[in-house]
Amino acid sequence: MERLVVLNPIGIFKPDRVPPAPRLKDLNNRKIGLHWNEKPRGDIALERVKEILEERYSGLQTRFLPSTNIVRPLTDEQLSEAMAWKPDAVVGATGD
Repeated sequence: MERLVVLNPIGIFKPDRVPPAPRLKDLNNRKIGLHWNEKPRGDIALERVKEILEERYSGLQTRFLPSTNIVRPLTDEQLSEAMAWKPDAVVGATGD
């Protein structure tokens, strides 16, 4: 009698636990980065978020950060450029 052993090629994944970022008390006079991962229509959702936030909070500035996807992550130059603006928070959006 033959014996078949099935192995999981993925292995056991144990992610590091990262605490959530502290929440901002107020969005007035803040800088909010907008990040899109290039999935279809995620940019449209972020445009609407941008409109709503700018209507609701005085002095709020928004900026689209360089978009990325799983195949093409941010380069060091793009990351440095995005962080030089010093956003107080970033809103990320996917699509589909």
